[in-house]
Amino acid sequence: MVNSRASLEKLKSASTEELSAREGALRGAEARLTAFKDSLAALRNQPGTDAAIAALIRRLHEKIKKEETQIAELQVAVERARARSDGFDEVLRLLPRDGEDELRPGTTMYDVREALRAAGKPMHLDEILKKLGCEDKRNSLRGSLAAYANKGRVFTKEEGQENFGLIEFHTNTANDNK
Repeated sequence: MVNSRASLEKLKSASTEELSAREGALRGAEARLTAFKDSLAALRNQPGTDAAIAALIRRLHEKIKKEETQIAELQVAVERARARSDGFDEVLRLLPRDGEDELRPGTTMYDVREALRAAGKPMHLDEILKKLGCEDKRNSLRGSLAAYANKGRVFTKEEGQENFGLIEFHTNTANDNK
């Protein structure tokens, strides 16, 4: 888990640097565009425009068009870089911190995980409730297990109704098949 976190933090850092570089490029392009437009306005206000000024005005129009295209491309690149960076943030939040267990000892969810580990296989909700001796918490436990499973954290929904397992069962199976 430590290596995974370190790898993700490196990717996040590179992503943040990329975002900063793209934002800087965007600010530079916007500043150039503003300078081109201000220059164009100043040149148009000159009395008696000669051929050289007219040619310069045409070139400025071309530069403005190019700069506007580049700004549009940079805006898309910035949004992509920001989304990538946000994605790494989200994944890092999902990982437990170093030395931290996803589930706190003494909680019902911790006890469910330990019961599943002891069984070594997925179990039906009724079996889990029976092992824990808390049949009165059926709806609450079903909802909590489903929420964890839907988020891809600790528990999995297995085939059949109300059957739950552990993610580590699938990880161990995958490692056994190698």
